[in-house]
Amino acid sequence: MINFKINSNILYYFFPPAICLLTTIFWLLSRKYDNMGYYVSTFCIILNIIVIPIYLIIINFVIKDVAMGKKIIFSFSSSITSTTIHYLNYGITTKTLFSPDYETKLILFYEFIAPCSILAVFFVIAFICNLIKSRT
Repeated sequence: MINFKINSNILYYFFPPAICLLTTIFWLLSRKYDNMGYYVSTFCIILNIIVIPIYLIIINFVIKDVAMGKKIIFSFSSSITSTTIHYLNYGITTKTLFSPDYETKLILFYEFIAPCSILAVFFVIAFICNLIKSRT
């Protein structure tokens, strides 16, 4: 018999992709209303570049009983999943999922790089702090 033990704190990492999935409703409405797509896209970009990394940093700081390796894996996968959901929503509603233009590729690149860079800097600082704390 296989016994799976899931830490309930891991569920906090599924919140950012869930928020991005909720924006799918607004993406589908943007096909009907012309200017709505711009606002939904701007909201998703701000969400993915600023809000989600800050949320993940706070969650990683608050949660103490999860190993650092799991925090790193879940943080990066949560951020990358949120960005992928944003691109899928954009591509499906604009019918350019498999043929994005240069600007879309550039925005998508920054949506991947910015959160991952913020999280990487945070984890390096956290690792150094843990190293200094363990030596004293």
